[in-house]
Amino acid sequence: MKSIIAVVVVFAASVGLADESLFPHWQNLDEFRASWYSKHLRAMGEQALSDSPVGQHIRFLLLPSFAHSVSVRIDCDVACELVAHRLSGYGGYEPGEIDKRVARRLTPEEVEAFNSQLRAADLWHGQPQSDFGVDGSQWIVEARRPEGYVAWDVWSPQDPPFRAFIDLCQLMLRLAALDSAPAP
Repeated sequence: MKSIIAVVVVFAASVGLADESLFPHWQNLDEFRASWYSKHLRAMGEQALSDSPVGQHIRFLLLPSFAHSVSVRIDCDVACELVAHRLSGYGGYEPGEIDKRVARRLTPEEVEAFNSQLRAADLWHGQPQSDFGVDGSQWIVEARRPEGYVAWDVWSPQDPPFRAFIDLCQLMLRLAALDSAPAP
């Protein structure tokens, strides 16, 4: 009996059924998106955002249909550390492999600009209504701090009502210097 259970667990892990989503705190995320987003984050070596009782963790995942997938994560405690990845695959298709990786500490001026834009984006007070489309770019921002978790999932954001959200994401891309500036 133990060998049958082991075979089932190994099979489930090999087909991606075990621990499929990297979004354990995202209440309204459907299976399709959880699988799609997780597949790209796994290819980048990313995990679920930290459950650390201190600091804040912000991650922007950009999945353009016909361009390279990008992730930028900023973890702040005493200092703010940035980790970014660009994949060789496209966001609407298979992720590919890591094409470029950046890891560095943000300067005090960068931290100030980031925190200012994060406040302006006001992620903690709910995402405006957003459409879902076929071609374009999926912009996913997750934020985790001791008080809780929030996630925004926006398809090809437009101004209004997403100007501050767009500015936050574009600032994170500039700080990562991955040479990948998307158009909304």
